[in-house]
Amino acid sequence: MNKKILIPALLVVVSGATIFGASLVRAQETTSQKGPSLLIQNLVDKFNLKSDEVEEVFTSTHQQQRAQMQADFESRLTDAVSSGELTEAQKLLILQKHSELNDKQTQGTDEWFNLSPEERRAKADSQHQELEDWANSNGIDLKYFFQGRQDGQRGGRGMGQGRY
Repeated sequence: MNKKILIPALLVVVSGATIFGASLVRAQETTSQKGPSLLIQNLVDKFNLKSDEVEEVFTSTHQQQRAQMQADFESRLTDAVSSGELTEAQKLLILQKHSELNDKQTQGTDEWFNLSPEERRAKADSQHQELEDWANSNGIDLKYFFQGRQDGQRGGRGMGQGRY
C-alpha cells in the first residue's frame, strides 16, 4: 500500500479510535491487554508499523485533545465571568477544583476496575454529592463542570440511561 495513503488513513483511524475511546466508559477486559494498548498492538501487527511510533501518535493525539478541551473549558468560564454569571474568584475556584478532579481521576483509574458495577455507581454518586456540596458552599452552579447539564450525563439514549 502506498505510504501517502497509509499514513493519513492511519492518522484518521487513530484519531477516530482515540475520540471513540474517550467517549466510552472504560471496561476491564479479561485479557492482559486493555483498551488503547490492544488497539496499538493490532495496528502495529496489521500495518507492520513500529510500536513506539504508533504509541507516540496516540499519546500526542490524546495530549492535543486534552489541551483543546482545557482551553474550551477555560474559555466557557471566561465567557461566564464576562457575562456576570460567575465572579473571577469563582472561576479560579472552578479551575482549581477541575484540576484536582482530573488529578484524582488519573491517579485512581485502576482502582475502579476492582469494583463491582454497584460499587462503582455508589462511589460515583458519592463523588458527585461531594462536588455538589462543594459547589453549593461556593455559590457555583454545577453546569460549569458538566457543560451545561446538571446531572453530568452526556445526553442521548445510550446504554444504562433507562429513561425513555
